Amino acid sequence: MAARRIACVLAIGTALAGAGPASAQEVGALNSRNGARAYSEGVWALDAGRFEQAATLLQQVSLDSPRNSDVWRFLGAARAGLKDWAGSRAAYEKAVEINPTDWGSHAGLGVALAALGDAGAKTELAWLEEQVRTCNRNCADFDYLDAMLRQVREALTGRPSPVL
Repeated sequence: MAARRIACVLAIGTALAGAGPASAQEVGALNSRNGARAYSEGVWALDAGRFEQAATLLQQVSLDSPRNSDVWRFLGAARAGLKDWAGSRAAYEKAVEINPTDWGSHAGLGVALAALGDAGAKTELAWLEEQVRTCNRNCADFDYLDAMLRQVREALTGRPSPVL
């Protein structure tokens, strides 16, 4: 899971350095070099468990790039790391609104909802279970998807943790 974030950050860094193009999906709607730098630093801070720093940087980037679902997903994870479950929920809801098929965003939303005692967590769990059935171990990211599903199940037992 961390490898996925790091690959995204590296793609942005490569594009900014002029060493090669990154796809529009990888860079998303990052509107400036400063935004891309703050995004990279925010993702690295998140990966290092520096949730407050990550949340601050990613919140800043969300203002510059409000339609980038990755920014919102990572902001949701940073807020979850701070146990700001309402803030995490809001960020994940935005990520799902922008990219309704993103497993990580649905999983994060499920965890945040479970932490808040919201029955909507079961809806997110059901959505992820359907994705697992559809994948049926045949998709390249099955292990990632299965890990997301386990995190939501665990959160529903009263042990929420950030979806990274």
